[in-house]
Amino acid sequence: MLMNRTVFKCIRFLQLEWDFRQSFYTSAWRKAIWILGMSWLSSTAISQSLWYGIGTGGVNYQGELRGSNLTDKGSRLMLGTGLLLTTDGRFDLHLQYWHGMLSGSDAENPKYLTRRRNLHFETMLDETSLLARLRFGRTSTSPVSPFLTAGLAAFRIDPYTYDEQGKKWMLYPLSTEGQGLMNYPEIPQNRKILLAIPLGVGIELKLSRCIRADLTFLLRKTFTDRVDDVSGAYPDQNLLLSAKGFKAVDLSYRTDELPYESPYFPMEGTLRGNPSSKDAYYSLNFMLRYSIGTWSKPYERIRYIFRDDDWPYRF
Repeated sequence: MLMNRTVFKCIRFLQLEWDFRQSFYTSAWRKAIWILGMSWLSSTAISQSLWYGIGTGGVNYQGELRGSNLTDKGSRLMLGTGLLLTTDGRFDLHLQYWHGMLSGSDAENPKYLTRRRNLHFETMLDETSLLARLRFGRTSTSPVSPFLTAGLAAFRIDPYTYDEQGKKWMLYPLSTEGQGLMNYPEIPQNRKILLAIPLGVGIELKLSRCIRADLTFLLRKTFTDRVDDVSGAYPDQNLLLSAKGFKAVDLSYRTDELPYESPYFPMEGTLRGNPSSKDAYYSLNFMLRYSIGTWSKPYERIRYIFRDDDWPYRF
């Protein structure tokens, strides 16, 4: 009987201690978030505004099928939209979506050895990004405000090419360098949704109280070398033929489409690309924005989000 009471007391003590810790940490977490958020907003801003924008611009690919970097040659149109949260301080947050196209071709390369490889690709591009902007200037109401921007982006690609008859072929399913084949486990699988790090500069113009415009140059550093489906070496011809068919072999080696060039598929392991360099893409965008809301006490919204049963908080 005495042992049962002792066990019951221990269990009750542990339960009370757990309830106390759970309540303490939950309360402390909410209060910490509220204090940090209110401190940041009160130190950087008196008010914040939400802006909706639509934009256009040009985007270009940088990689092994592009003969030069930072060029307008081969650039394509892109369209986008986004939300910008601004403050009276120097920091803004920008959520945006862009749709465009990337392309590259060996035929445009001035080097003969690269040009004779004769590869080509195109892909539709869909990008969603969250960027932080650091403005230089007195306030967000200044007529002209240059800024730096950086963040994280997720983008989707699916490269394709055209054969000699002009028929469109998606490249990833063909495993042109042996991707996904059992004999090449070291070659990573192709993925259509990838991450990138956008870095850029821009300038914001105040056109009126409710309308603003900005011009931004953004370079996206990716973590893949397969935006253009060119990265490593030629696979074994017979293995690729048996696994993916004749068209995979035909589009893996395209030098034979040029006059006076070798019709023979290269030996397994012959370099097709440079796996040590990653692909990138960049854009120059213009976006027009319209103000859709302003709050004079943004920290009150943080208090409301993290409110507890004893709202308003009293410390």
